[in-house]
Amino acid sequence: MTALRSKSSSDAPRGVLRREGEIYRESYSILEEGLVTQVSSPLLNAKYGIDGVIRILHREYEDIDRTLSLYTHFNLEYCGHQVGATYGLPRVLTQGYFKSPLDEAPPILSFDGMLIGTCVQVKEHVPYSALTSLDFEHAMRSLCSPEAVQRAIVERYSVSMPLLSPEEIIARGVAVTTLRFVR
Repeated sequence: MTALRSKSSSDAPRGVLRREGEIYRESYSILEEGLVTQVSSPLLNAKYGIDGVIRILHREYEDIDRTLSLYTHFNLEYCGHQVGATYGLPRVLTQGYFKSPLDEAPPILSFDGMLIGTCVQVKEHVPYSALTSLDFEHAMRSLCSPEAVQRAIVERYSVSMPLLSPEEIIARGVAVTTLRFVR
């Protein structure tokens, strides 16, 4: 697959595009046929028939209950997901990090056998205390309480955003995205 580069606005960190106030990765590092390659988002989206990705840590992937038609995913604070959009759920094989526009490393993703779903609901900037039992109904099996979600978010984002303390991560709240699996 050929890697393409898009122009990004001058105020956006390297590798990130801004469009209508949202942030989009212009390319991803993927493992394909044993090689890590930078591939443009438009190429990946077209190849898999998706509008974007929701990255799932490899160790968490098996915790998704595939017997359910819906899946609820938790992100830090804001996700930018849109109802009606179709998202691929690639595995994060190696976590990346962002410290500044000049100090970042993208995660390495695998699109092999990924789940795909259409977004049916998005809630952003939700305090952990405002999560209800309905938010956990279609979540990963291990995420069954606000405390469990908080622990998972701190664990994920302590690596990918290492300049934030656990307290800062928690203070940002959570974004909740629910998808209907299409394959």
